[in-house]
Amino acid sequence: SRGEAILKLGVPAGVKDTAAFEKELKLFGDALAKFRQDAANGSDAALAESYPPVHDSFETLAEMLPQK
Repeated sequence: SRGEAILKLGVPAGVKDTAAFEKELKLFGDALAKFRQDAANGSDAALAESYPPVHDSFETLAEMLPQK
């Protein structure tokens, strides 16, 4: 999945605070794992609850990327 690709990429070149990016990347991975679990076995309510952390973490990672 695209989420797995983001995790596999790790910290891209040009990120100013690599430690913060690594920490957020871990949060993204944890949120993604919970979302996958809820998608496979959870209720609609659980899925709706586990999606926002994935989205928010992704947005945080995107904001940390170097601007072109």
